[in-house]
Amino acid sequence: MAPDAEVAVCVLVLAMVVGFAGCGGGGGTPPPPSSNPVPSLVSLSPSSTAAGGPDFTLTLTGAGFISGSQVHWNGSNRTTTFVSGTKVTAAIPSTDIASTGSAQVTVSTPAPGGGTSNALTFTTTGPTITSLSPSSAVATGPAFPLTVNGLNFLSGSTVNWNGSGRTTTFVSSTQLTAPISANDINSSVTAQVTVVNPPNFVSNSFAFPITPYTPPTITTSALPATEAGKFYNFGLAVSGGAPPFAWSLGAGSPNLPLNLVLDQSTGRITGTVAPSEVGNATNFMAQVTDSSSTVPPPATRTLHISVVGAGTLGNNNNCPGGGSTAGTTFISNGVIRASISPYGDIDVYSFHATAGAQVTI
Repeated sequence: MAPDAEVAVCVLVLAMVVGFAGCGGGGGTPPPPSSNPVPSLVSLSPSSTAAGGPDFTLTLTGAGFISGSQVHWNGSNRTTTFVSGTKVTAAIPSTDIASTGSAQVTVSTPAPGGGTSNALTFTTTGPTITSLSPSSAVATGPAFPLTVNGLNFLSGSTVNWNGSGRTTTFVSSTQLTAPISANDINSSVTAQVTVVNPPNFVSNSFAFPITPYTPPTITTSALPATEAGKFYNFGLAVSGGAPPFAWSLGAGSPNLPLNLVLDQSTGRITGTVAPSEVGNATNFMAQVTDSSSTVPPPATRTLHISVVGAGTLGNNNNCPGGGSTAGTTFISNGVIRASISPYGDIDVYSFHATAGAQVTI
């Protein structure tokens, strides 16, 4: 019996040892908490704005952002919203952009790990003019709306003409409009245009040239025939003056039924003559007035239009004494038949023909 009792005792002791090993607190070390990444900045949107503008939301893109990331403006905390690991936003008050200059923007992430990102620069500037439309005017011309294109305009911006404010309409942060009166362009000088943002941020000065006024004149040009012997085209254009132009067109006697087309952008008129008018001639009067506030006398131009067809022929046999090209009479059969008589007579034959026409002599 004694050996059996000894075995039982040993088994009990072993069970106690195993039990103590399973319940003890020194069985291992828990893992350390995870480390936060160091954030990095790639871009700001917007990256600049107009000085004196309202509150706005700044969007920052980069990497390593967490829900506890914090945006700093020149080292001071700004209310931050976590969007994702690559994007956060911050509320920027108007007091941060009340003057021109720049600010350093960073993002910080708390421990464990974490840290502060690289800095990106945010710029606060005044308004900038890049172009004007129209870009010039003719002295004594009419009033017109001026469009000012540029950057960093505000809803309270004012367009100045030679330092004097004009009623301004805010279109967008890149465009303003203002009415310019006829009195503003009554002499040939160069005006200076600026934009003022509240309270007093002044843009660059942009030149608006006002060219001297010269009365309009009419020029003419012949254009190729559109169809052999049937149509004759002509062109009228105006130089000088103050556009836009107004044309008055009329024919002399007999009236020539003209089909006229006016190109308002160039002041050019083109016209055609009906086939039934081939061989006729008339004096045609064109008159143009411009938009000058001085209302000068209109420019006029009288044209003598002679419409001829292909293969129209003539000679001067009917001229007393012959030998003169003036007064040739036209024939229309396309064939020249003539005899030189009397002896010593000089006959001159003339004809008008277009490409492809045949003349038999």
